[in-house]
Amino acid sequence: MLKKLYQFKVRSQDSEMKPTRLSLSSHLTIFSFASNKKQFFAGVLALSLFTSVLVAEDREGLFSIGAGFFNISGHHKRYLFQAEYKAKPFFYELRTQVGFFVTELTTTYFYAGVAYDLLLGHHFVITPSFSPGLYFKGNGKELGLPVEFRSALECAYRFECMGRLGAMVYHLSNASLGYKNPGVNALAFFYSIPWTTARRKKSN
Repeated sequence: MLKKLYQFKVRSQDSEMKPTRLSLSSHLTIFSFASNKKQFFAGVLALSLFTSVLVAEDREGLFSIGAGFFNISGHHKRYLFQAEYKAKPFFYELRTQVGFFVTELTTTYFYAGVAYDLLLGHHFVITPSFSPGLYFKGNGKELGLPVEFRSALECAYRFECMGRLGAMVYHLSNASLGYKNPGVNALAFFYSIPWTTARRKKSN
């Protein structure tokens, strides 16, 4: 009888100790995740600074025109025309930008925001950007609110003259601030010229 009571007591002590081991393991896992997360963000920052040095020679404003397709994820795709100006970088490779597009159904969108250039090698540039803007549906799609936010990603080839030929995808959304938020996606192809260089040549 005493032997059985002793065995039960030992088992009870073992079962009480198991949560402690699991808790310690969980703490170690959380610490490891936090450490890896810090290393990840440090790596992203280092990459951004490194690419900023690589693209340091591309310090001019860029004017671009393009054409493409509006509502590419929907059933009724429409042609669009767009124009955009990116100013000279003001902080590393962070630029301000302004632009607009208009579709064949007179849907129009005007925006202003920021973009950041990341250079891959000497000729390839990836540019994420974000811009709030005003949306006028015309005869096109209703998005639920005149204020729409534009998230874009560009991929372009940069020539020796610093002109760029590329494609971009972007998404318009009102962040659920309107009475509805269907969102819309667009695809456009564009060509950019160094605007300050073009103006300098014209003046000469």
